[in-house]
Amino acid sequence: MLQRRKPVHLEPVISSKRSPCTQLESSPPDPKQRKPTRSNEDPVPPQIDYLFLTFPRILFLVGFVVVLSFLLGSYLCFCLYLTTTNQITNKRYKGD
Repeated sequence: MLQRRKPVHLEPVISSKRSPCTQLESSPPDPKQRKPTRSNEDPVPPQIDYLFLTFPRILFLVGFVVVLSFLLGSYLCFCLYLTTTNQITNKRYKGD
């Protein structure tokens, strides 16, 4: 038979031994010694990280389709431009 474990109760860790009153009275830190605020944070939001870890193939496939659609759309616009100006590609590049 399986035994149940007792729940573990964690006590909060106090980061500073000073009282709140002494923290307010102290002078503000020097701006030159200030650390960047984003150094502790992840550069990637957790939702995007979750998507890449869960569906990597689908996301790369979607990215590939988006790039391919952009290229084919650009080519379609060029062909429409040539059609409306009554040109062919060879004459356009020769300069006739």
